[in-house]
Amino acid sequence: LSVDYCHALAAALFHGNSAALTLEFFAEDDYNAIDALLNGTIDVLAGSQVNLETDVWLQFSTPYFYQNAENGDEVKVFALATRNDDTYFSSFVHSIMLTTVYAQESGITQESNRGMPLISVFGTEYSWAMREAIAYSGSYDEMYHKHFGTSPLQRGRNQLNINETSQLLSPSMNFR
Repeated sequence: LSVDYCHALAAALFHGNSAALTLEFFAEDDYNAIDALLNGTIDVLAGSQVNLETDVWLQFSTPYFYQNAENGDEVKVFALATRNDDTYFSSFVHSIMLTTVYAQESGITQESNRGMPLISVFGTEYSWAMREAIAYSGSYDEMYHKHFGTSPLQRGRNQLNINETSQLLSPSMNFR
């Protein structure tokens, strides 16, 4: 999921060009990843385990994956991380994760990406950004199925609440 979110972000930022990025791979517990984010070597850290107690210099998106969600073990929460010195960019990154959830809740798929509304919150240059992200990645369920292939009933906390009150809301996402 992490790599797909990076490509979806690139598609949104670079007008559909999901390959316009350089991927750097780090081990899960490699603190060099956080250093690379903080010193500007990388702009986004995907696959970052959320730790709000120690990572106070980072901003995290809404989590996109909960590991060990089904068996009662300690739950690891994964999100996209950005530096906290650029709230505008962090909001954009966060919106990409939420775009996949919005698409899922709205029945919009990779194939029907033109059903995604245009947005204006990030300026007219990025009004198509959410469509481009979904054109690359598809909805949250499409991404999840691509990587895990499990039925929605076996997903635990990674299952969205469809036809119920949404779990994930963001006041910064203004669709028109």
